[in-house]
Amino acid sequence: MYEIRATAGFDAAHYLLNYEGACARMHGHTWTVEAAVTGSELDESELLMDFHDLRKLLREVIESFDHNCLNDLDAFSELSPTSENIAAYIYRELLVKLREFPHRATLAWVSVAESRDTKAVYREEG
Repeated sequence: MYEIRATAGFDAAHYLLNYEGACARMHGHTWTVEAAVTGSELDESELLMDFHDLRKLLREVIESFDHNCLNDLDAFSELSPTSENIAAYIYRELLVKLREFPHRATLAWVSVAESRDTKAVYREEG
């Protein structure tokens, strides 16, 4: 089984809903997003998927986040923009993009880090 990963980032503000503490106030992060795809077959170029293509799709998913308040975006209009929810949202959006893209890879997981010390990972079972 092969696994490749691509990383992208964005700068954005957010505040947590239904939360008591400093993070209930608007604050910002330099977020790092990583996505991994897996598969057992390589293509004719002997690649699972081109890193460039995976990074491009990932950037397309997160481009609307950059320099915005995540709470103001439709994606989080009814959902608190926690790292966990951001990772799940990116996973689902990236999954749609990957289904439309010719490759042999399966999305394994997406991680979202709001600092070098904290990271949330989302994957689906099955």
